[in-house]
Amino acid sequence: MGFIGTLLGIIGFGIGVPIGLVMGYLLFIYFESRDVFKDPVTKPLEEVDVCSLVDLMPELPLWVLKPDYERVDWLNKFIQHMWPYLDKVVCGTIKSTMKPYFAQYTGRFHIESIEFENLTLGTLPPMIDARGRLRAEGHGRRYDGHPWIIPFRAGTYKKRSC
Repeated sequence: MGFIGTLLGIIGFGIGVPIGLVMGYLLFIYFESRDVFKDPVTKPLEEVDVCSLVDLMPELPLWVLKPDYERVDWLNKFIQHMWPYLDKVVCGTIKSTMKPYFAQYTGRFHIESIEFENLTLGTLPPMIDARGRLRAEGHGRRYDGHPWIIPFRAGTYKKRSC
């Protein structure tokens, strides 16, 4: 019984797999969507409104969406090159600034000492997407053209509600 069962199993598998593949192929062809062969509806980009573009490409940077933002790749490269040094300086400043605050609590509440074991800002520098010009038009002044006044506002992407 064992030999005959094995032989029938092999024959059934050998016949069942090709029949299953043929049936699957025919069902795939039969139930294929008919709208695949239609031409898609297209519009020139000039006719598409801003909200539709944002929906199509939600990860657009701010310098593309808004004209008063500009690219700051040069700043990102500078920060990337300076990041190990900035990390050391900023962490040293944080440690020296926090020492007087920690000294207030040393001795109180049975606290012997408060120290930083390891303080780092990480190995990856922050990335700035865009820089925007700040306009102070309410006071009758505009800071756009003055070379010494550089207000900075870092850009992050916010989903528009249309």
